[in-house]
Amino acid sequence: TMIKILAQIAQWIDETIQRLIPSYAPGTGMENPVAPKMENRVNALVDRLGKENRLEALESELLAMDFHSLNSFEKERRHFFLGCSAFQRGDHALAMSRLKQGSSEFPESGDMLFCLGQEHEHVGDIEEMLRQFDKAKFPAVSGQYALTQARYAYLWDRHEKTIEYLWPIWEAYHKL
Repeated sequence: TMIKILAQIAQWIDETIQRLIPSYAPGTGMENPVAPKMENRVNALVDRLGKENRLEALESELLAMDFHSLNSFEKERRHFFLGCSAFQRGDHALAMSRLKQGSSEFPESGDMLFCLGQEHEHVGDIEEMLRQFDKAKFPAVSGQYALTQARYAYLWDRHEKTIEYLWPIWEAYHKL
């Protein structure tokens, strides 16, 4: 189907951009191809806990980190993963609160805006979901997130938004 084809194209585009521009990380404020690679203790923690199969400990370990010692990129990732952790536990009120705080401190974070949009969908506020998604279109978010945005828009009969979220993937495909 067309969605499967677009998903493959989106994944290919994400992988191609990552290969060509190693510092590219959609949605994280690291889209600048000349941006220096920064140490990221938050991502390292997530990677370590994932390899150890202990992601349930992520939230408590993130909360134990000294927030003031983190650089800006790490702070953004901490907000994001704390919001995701609450979401995964089913504590949607806390997830919404954390993602709102994170998006107010990091308004350019595509990942944060995408997840905040998902939280708004969860509580039935479709207009706000679309507003958040509109602030975080591909390539500010990964191709996979853009496809998910399109899927939400389609399921809520917002077909013009579906095309709007898919179109940048199509354009990027033709440019590569």
